[in-house]
Amino acid sequence: MRSPDYGQVRADILAAAASYEGIPTPENLSMEGGGSVRYSAAVIRRCAREDPSVKDLLEEKGAAYVRACSREAFDEAMTALRWGFARGKVRAAIEERLDTHILEAIGQFKGVPNPFTLTKAGGGPLPYAQSTVFSRLDFNSALQAAIEAKAPSNPLAERADALPAKPVSIRQARREAAKEHVTAIVQRLRRA
Repeated sequence: MRSPDYGQVRADILAAAASYEGIPTPENLSMEGGGSVRYSAAVIRRCAREDPSVKDLLEEKGAAYVRACSREAFDEAMTALRWGFARGKVRAAIEERLDTHILEAIGQFKGVPNPFTLTKAGGGPLPYAQSTVFSRLDFNSALQAAIEAKAPSNPLAERADALPAKPVSIRQARREAAKEHVTAIVQRLRRA
């Protein structure tokens, strides 16, 4: 099989990406994925790997789409898990926008928010999966701080403050609190 002319592949990719509405991935741009580039996704991916300017263009175009798309389009793509394999600048744009939506939900939430109560399944305003919200809370300390600010009398937050000065995630603070609680119960049972 003859190797394609990468100059032509590059030109076709750039033309297709310029007119593509969405995140231009190799799969989306190839004809087999419904796109207008006549080469396979593997050829497009190889061209992007060999030519960093193509890769950068695809990432920039994808990140710009994520930042500019409507809230409904963003929420639909997140709940359908269509962007699960996004990388680089596109992933950063998705996480930035997701964090903004979660922060808004925390601010509007009446009561003490947690990953479950923020999602639709828990009666909250966010349509995302609980695991998505939980992972963003685990990785973004600003979101953790916003939850802790909503619940100053939260015993887990107080115990988290009592832990060593190293950065501690909410998950780690909960584990430590649970260990302390179980240890106290075991000691009471041994005394009895």
